[in-house]
Amino acid sequence: MTNKFTLWGIKKAHLLGFKLSELAARKMFCSRIVNAEFESGAPFLADKYSTYFIELPKMANFKKADLPQEYHDLWDLCCMVKSKVSVYKEEIKMQEITNPTALELADAVQQTVAPSGFVSDETRFKRGFDKFRDYMAENNRRAAENERRSIEEMLILAIQNNAPPSLVMTMSQAKGVSESRLAELQKLAQATE
Repeated sequence: MTNKFTLWGIKKAHLLGFKLSELAARKMFCSRIVNAEFESGAPFLADKYSTYFIELPKMANFKKADLPQEYHDLWDLCCMVKSKVSVYKEEIKMQEITNPTALELADAVQQTVAPSGFVSDETRFKRGFDKFRDYMAENNRRAAENERRSIEEMLILAIQNNAPPSLVMTMSQAKGVSESRLAELQKLAQATE
């Protein structure tokens, strides 16, 4: 069976996630269908053109160790086909998968799926970065607002304590307070005296 079965050769394989009603009486999870000459019913090129139907649900009735050796490679491949990518490593250990083609299939699928995982990680990282950037921007805005308030409070105190107008003007210019805002602060200082 091992030498005859190939997913990539001349023979066809159909991996079925359900039981094919035409093969309901067959207990084995793999069935080989050969072509026959219609009138005589004699097999026609059976060694070259066979179709294998692999019914994955029927695998539950078997264990790899209970199968004849010629089914072991097929078992390994089917385990990889029916397993979720996230549990490939566990499945390989648990089922003792040794078939190089099955291991290569698992590796190829994981590499194909990995970029979407990478994209998910990158998206999650970007969202985290965006949240951090927004937090820092808000933190900087609050710090600037607190600094502006403390500068204005300092100017109001200087005005209330009769600091020379040139000193108040120099302080306001050094801290970037506009002349119109300084005029508002002078009115506020006089109103709160």
